[in-house]
Amino acid sequence: MSRSGPTVLVILALAVLPAASAVPAGEETSRPLLFSEDFTAELSLRWIPFTRPGPRITAARGNPPPALDLAGSGRGRNGLLSKRRFNLAEGLVARADIFVPRAGGAAVCGGSLGFPRDPGDFRRGQWPEWLVGMSYEYIGDTDWSRGAIPEGGTLTCSLIDEDGRLEMVRRPYRNRWLGGWHTFEITIKASGFVQFRVDGDLVYYSRNRLSTAAPHLPLLLGHLSGRGGKVYLDNVEVRAYRPGPPPDGGE
Repeated sequence: MSRSGPTVLVILALAVLPAASAVPAGEETSRPLLFSEDFTAELSLRWIPFTRPGPRITAARGNPPPALDLAGSGRGRNGLLSKRRFNLAEGLVARADIFVPRAGGAAVCGGSLGFPRDPGDFRRGQWPEWLVGMSYEYIGDTDWSRGAIPEGGTLTCSLIDEDGRLEMVRRPYRNRWLGGWHTFEITIKASGFVQFRVDGDLVYYSRNRLSTAAPHLPLLLGHLSGRGGKVYLDNVEVRAYRPGPPPDGGE
């Protein structure tokens, strides 16, 4: 898979999705928990910060407190890379609760989660491209967005498919999901297709399979945060997609 000049598939509007989009009852509890973080322990035990001092734990916010304060300057991305790696080829469910404020003016802020295409970029001080990622931003009245993206909340879902192409959907949601805690979730199925959910509702289903050229990858959290808009994350989980044994040990 070449990293230079990928073919780009950009979708600016989502198709109408079927009403039955939530995870079936009982299915989620059968998925083995691989990793969880509620930010009650020292960050350095499980995470590598992007920039220093980087994000920090705060008791002032949370779902419930404490939570991760992205603590950025608003001029560049900030976040955490997990020290643990996960096998995407077998399927995974990654989720996090994210708080994005109703910012004002020309502020741009947001939160995201996913898996980086090249984790080495993070260690070299460069924010990586997403192999698969989900971002929710407040985008104010800025020169680069004027006329193309209305001011307010914007959801972006993206992945690199098995042919090395970028598949991306970006849709303005105005003030939906702003100013409160919401659960953002990426489901990588064993088939390679990817589902993106907010609060359990399916918002996008990939048209192509995810690339598995580099299946063992760390989890990446972060985005933009600063005085114009403080962003927080909490309740991070990674689960195996494959179902575990029944709770009662039966067939």
